[in-house]
Amino acid sequence: MYALKVSINGGTPIVAGGEDLVVLNTIIDGTGKLGSQTNSRRGDDTYDFAVSVGGLTARKEDQPDEHLRWISRMPLQVGDTIQIEIVETTVVDPVISGSEAKKMEDDERSYFEHCKKAYLKMRDKYESASE
Repeated sequence: MYALKVSINGGTPIVAGGEDLVVLNTIIDGTGKLGSQTNSRRGDDTYDFAVSVGGLTARKEDQPDEHLRWISRMPLQVGDTIQIEIVETTVVDPVISGSEAKKMEDDERSYFEHCKKAYLKMRDKYESASE
């Protein structure tokens, strides 16, 4: 199987992967006041950086799919380093958490009902604003 080998600041790497995965990711994000021209919505000059490693399963129809996590929003600091290597392996580290994924609705009627519900919920807010 394919996996991601992720090491933070030269520490012991985790190997994230699974035989039933359809998505595998490492996300590094920064939020808050990231530049001198940023109009901070927090009302202060704070910022945060974090890394997460996760995936999504694609199992047989009789088994529920899951969102999996190996690292969940680990805080980072300026100067931290993250090394990511794509590997082929038969051994991966256990997940730290998982949650059942919502099933995608493929049929047109379900999509229509979803859109109708969203429209009715927001109609007053947007239709009155355009008058």
